[in-house]
Formats: sequence, C-alpha cells, structure tokens
Amino acid sequence: MKMENRKNYQNLSKQYVCQNCGIAFSAPMHCGHAMHIAESNGQTEWNCWMGPNCGKVPFEAKCDSPSLT
Repeated sequence: MKMENRKNYQNLSKQYVCQNCGIAFSAPMHCGHAMHIAESNGQTEWNCWMGPNCGKVPFEAKCDSPSLT
C-alpha cells in the first residue's frame, strides 16, 4: 500500500451511525487505528488500515439494511 493511501486510512471515523435504524457503534481498532469496512468475496468485513492481510473482522449488521455514516 502506498504511503499516501495509508495516511487516508489512519484518520478514519471511530464512531458510525446506521441511517436506517439509528444505532450507533464503534469501529474495531487494529494497529492503533480504526478499521474500515470493505467487501471481500461477497462478505462485508472490517479491515485494518494496513490491509486485510494484517487484520480483518466480520462485520455484523445491526439491521437488515445498514447505511452507515
């Protein structure tokens, strides 16, 4: 991963709110920073800012149609 791309992932939100159901939750942390949501092989998961090979966690939706901000 290029250095400028890593900087973008280091400042991700730590709090998310589902716009569909209103539930707020925290992003998991890995390597000192919040993880980001990514699609991989049809699965939604949290990935480490250093990449999915460093760390990934399954994303558990809080409702049937999550829309996160």
